[in-house]
Amino acid sequence: MTRTVPRFLQRYKGVEGYYFINRNADLGYIRAADAKPVKENFPQLHDRKFMRAHPDFVYQLETFLRDLQEMSYIYLNTAETGMELGYVLPTNGSGYEWSSSTLVTHQHVVDAMRKDDAEDASPTTPALNSASVRHSVYRGLNGLHGHRGREGQYRYFPVLFFQGGPHADGTATAKTLAQVSGFHDTSLRVLNLLWRRQKDAGHMAGLDAMFDLLRGNVKARSAVGAGQPRRPRPSSMDRVLAARPAAAPRGPRPPSTQIQ
Repeated sequence: MTRTVPRFLQRYKGVEGYYFINRNADLGYIRAADAKPVKENFPQLHDRKFMRAHPDFVYQLETFLRDLQEMSYIYLNTAETGMELGYVLPTNGSGYEWSSSTLVTHQHVVDAMRKDDAEDASPTTPALNSASVRHSVYRGLNGLHGHRGREGQYRYFPVLFFQGGPHADGTATAKTLAQVSGFHDTSLRVLNLLWRRQKDAGHMAGLDAMFDLLRGNVKARSAVGAGQPRRPRPSSMDRVLAARPAAAPRGPRPPSTQIQ
């Protein structure tokens, strides 16, 4: 597996430092310094000062890990789509000018962000008729990480999920994504760790400290945070037709690289 990670990063440039979740609901990230996968083991459990300040951390962690298991199972075994925020196209495979991989955000997410940011938005405002949006993966993930709902709460916590290859799940969703994107490798999906907020706000409120910790971890790895480009507002997002295409890639595309 160690040998495949550098190839994976070459194919999906810019995903270092962001959280991944796999089919077994393990949470981790790829370390930028040496391109090694690192499982999140929550070292705070061994920090006496932290544990004294957060006496309910063990309970929060147990609840969070159960949620990860549920999330992975539901995503893989049901028609649940609300937790998927978009997908990532490989570097130089999308035909756009940035040198990193490309994040394609689903239309329902774009609509929700626009409604949150609209001054006259209300719960009865109809969904805006907007196209899916494409960004460099870095800018797109920063935008999702930083976006807040109208009440000031974070709406999203993006986490990457690798399906294992083109159409690896064999579903109509994967084939539809390929048709929409015009590119057949839509294996790297973006899920929302906060997907249960819409279902059970009280449950999620009890995990605010956990998500603050995870968000701080991503910031500490310099994936997001101060000094990074300002998050794009939906009204200024680069639309598919507005983005300037780069030169078309030459030769056959490299084979899909698996990471588990």
